Amino acid sequence: MAFNAILSNCLLLSIFLSTPILGILNPFHLLSNTQKWNSQGFPESCDMPVSDHSIQDSLDLLCRPGMAVALTAIDTDGDGIPDETGRLEAAILVDTLLAPCANLVFSINKEGEGASIEAEGLPLTCEDLGVLIVEVHAWCEGEILASCLTYILVSEGSVLCEQFPLFLSVDGRVIREDGVPIEDVQVNLSSPTSSSVFTNVQGSYSFFGLSEGDSIRITPEINSSYTENVSTQDLVLISRHILGVQPLGSPYKMIAADVNNSKSITTLDLIMLRRLLLGMDIEFEANTSWRFVRLDYAFPEPSNPWAEPFPERIDINGLPAAGAQNLDFVAVKVGDVSLD
Repeated sequence: MAFNAILSNCLLLSIFLSTPILGILNPFHLLSNTQKWNSQGFPESCDMPVSDHSIQDSLDLLCRPGMAVALTAIDTDGDGIPDETGRLEAAILVDTLLAPCANLVFSINKEGEGASIEAEGLPLTCEDLGVLIVEVHAWCEGEILASCLTYILVSEGSVLCEQFPLFLSVDGRVIREDGVPIEDVQVNLSSPTSSSVFTNVQGSYSFFGLSEGDSIRITPEINSSYTENVSTQDLVLISRHILGVQPLGSPYKMIAADVNNSKSITTLDLIMLRRLLLGMDIEFEANTSWRFVRLDYAFPEPSNPWAEPFPERIDINGLPAAGAQNLDFVAVKVGDVSLD
C-alpha cells in the first residue's frame, strides 16, 4: 500500500512498502500510528510507536519488479495503422514514494539511457522481448527527487514478432517554392497497407506502421479550389512572359502558367485562365488544380521544365531500417504565378 500525504502536525495512517526482489530497492518498512480526531477533523495527538523508523528513507522510490507486459499492436493516431507494439507507463511501476511534492511526475527509460521528464511512457518493440531493465525517476518542479531500477518481463502477446517487424515511419513536408507551407494536401501512401493523410498547418505529413523492405509510393494531390490564389495579375504576368517582356523566372512558375498542360506556355493558357476567372469554367479540362514536384529534383533545363518528365511522386523500393525522412514536395498552384 502506498501513502504520500503529510498533514500539518504528523504523518498519518499506516504505510506498507512491498518487499523488493532485486537488491537495488529499499528493504521492507512498516510505519504506523494510531490517534484520535477532533470535531474539526484534525488529530488530537500524534504518538508514534516505539520502534525502528528510518525517516531518512522517505524520499526513496520503490518500484514494482517483474511486471509482465504483453506486446500488442497499438494505433495511437487513429489512422487504422498500428504505430507501436507496446507501451508501458512509468506510473504503473511506482509502488511507493513519500515526498513533499504536490505535482509528482514519473518518467521511465531503459537502463543506461538518459532520463527525461517528457518520457512518461516507454515504447516497447519485439527487440525488447524477455527481461528488460528500466529506470524510473520521480520529478518535482523539473528536478529529479528519486529514482529506482527495476525490471519488466516482455512477451509477444498478440504480436507475432517474426511476422511483425519493428514499425518504421516516413515523413515529409509540402511547401511552395518560396517556403510557405501548404495545409490540407492529401498525401497518399501506396504500400502493402495503403492509406492517406492530410498535411498539417506546417505542411507536414507522416505515415507509420511500415516495415523494413517495404516498397512505397508517396503521391500528394489537391484537385479542388481551382480559382484559389488566381487573379487578373496572373494573367498579366503570363502575358508578359509570352511576349518576352518579363520571363517568369522559375520552372515552378512556368509549370503554373501551363494551364492546359501542353508542356508549353501559349495564349491558349491565357484563354483558359480567363474563362475560369469569369466563371465560364469551374475546372481545367486537362490539368489539376495543383501540381507537386519532388523538392530534391534538379531541373536539367530550368528555363524548360518539360525537358524531361519531372517527378510528381516519390518511390522507394525497399524501405531502409531507419525509415525515410524529409520526403518533401514543392506545391505548384496552377494559374498562380504571382504567389499571392
